[in-house]
Amino acid sequence: MGLFSFIYNVIYMTVVSFLVLVVVLPYLPDQLFPDFPLNPAKYESPKSDQFFTKVKWNTLISDKAKRIGENTIIGPESMVMKGDSLFTGLADGRLVEINKNNVNQIKTLTRFHAKGSQCGDNKDNNATLCGRPLGLKFSQDGNLYFVEATKGLHVVTFEPSVKVKHVALGPDGKGPNKITGVFNDIALDPNNPDLVYVSVSTTKWSMDRIVWSLVDMNKDGLVVAVNVRTGKHHIIMDDLAFTNGMEISPNKRSLLVAEFGGRKIYKIDLADIDASIKSGKPVKNRPTLIDNLPGGPDNIRAFGNDLYISMPVVSLSSTIHDRLSTMSAIRKSLGRLTNLASRGLVQLDRLMKMAGYDKCHCTLEMARYLDTGYIIHKVMPSDAGILIIDGNTGKIRRILGSSGYPSISEALLDVSNGDLYLGSYRNAYLGKISGSDLK
Repeated sequence: MGLFSFIYNVIYMTVVSFLVLVVVLPYLPDQLFPDFPLNPAKYESPKSDQFFTKVKWNTLISDKAKRIGENTIIGPESMVMKGDSLFTGLADGRLVEINKNNVNQIKTLTRFHAKGSQCGDNKDNNATLCGRPLGLKFSQDGNLYFVEATKGLHVVTFEPSVKVKHVALGPDGKGPNKITGVFNDIALDPNNPDLVYVSVSTTKWSMDRIVWSLVDMNKDGLVVAVNVRTGKHHIIMDDLAFTNGMEISPNKRSLLVAEFGGRKIYKIDLADIDASIKSGKPVKNRPTLIDNLPGGPDNIRAFGNDLYISMPVVSLSSTIHDRLSTMSAIRKSLGRLTNLASRGLVQLDRLMKMAGYDKCHCTLEMARYLDTGYIIHKVMPSDAGILIIDGNTGKIRRILGSSGYPSISEALLDVSNGDLYLGSYRNAYLGKISGSDLK
């Protein structure tokens, strides 16, 4: 056998073996993947091409946005402003207060981490171990409510000193029917100061592996109403594909709920929610404010009558993610293949340490990269955007597009001067667009 024939046979057998593995993987017993419960559902991804007949795409964000606090403000996903202070949760597990006039002045209000864990500042830490504060809103009495992605609803009081208290939900929640999962955002009821609404993106996956929930597209998302005085909670919406941002409509009559997987915003009447809480059953009437969005909606925030909808990924045309929406077996196969590769790298790292090659932690870093699913970000479109609509009617006003500033998860308008701040769960900086550039 010549060298050419040998190389050909090796390549041929490798390709055939890989294809057989891809075909077989989805049908292997779940017991072989005990900590990886991926079971993708089939769904139809909305066609985004027609959306841009309603509004013209542009690149205003990538053209005009400035990066501030680079490498010191890591993953500022959810934000709220009060006076000259901007409050946000970071990917290193801290809840911080930032001086908007000098972003180098950062005050840590609290941090979440397990005892003995190595959770450093200004790092994209393991969210399950080190925490991930999200969904910040100020109440009428000046307290700051937020959710920690794993531990549930919390409140910060500032007088006479800064104190952080767990309110409800999560592993430490009250009552027999505890709700665990990934807590994402909150909205404060305008009529009842004791009532806070909490979105639960998934009850199946943990925060550090939340990307797999988007591959799964199982409808295990919830919206929960929490009485902050008693700690009791009620499920008011279920059967949601990755529940995300929430806001009260400008006219104070509805709860707006972003469903990332469904690419829509629900508009739930507050009177129906009140009836749901009294009956103990989820709301049946679920009208939409807007649907068939060109990307999954993340956080939504109201300023005046306008609703700013952040979309971390915008599909200007059909993407690989869209094409795989109905191919659940292929998504399961690729997910399991990634999981096997991660497990293999962990074993390789152990062998390297036994052999004395323990100076490089690159194998464990790559294993974490695969296990968390973050590698999927590499095949996602780099386009992102902020859609601005009428918060009461859903009428489209304009879109702020980006083809180089990725993963926009929140838009925060400084009503004092018109400046727009851009949050992101991935970027290691805060974005800012001058109000004059938005006119």
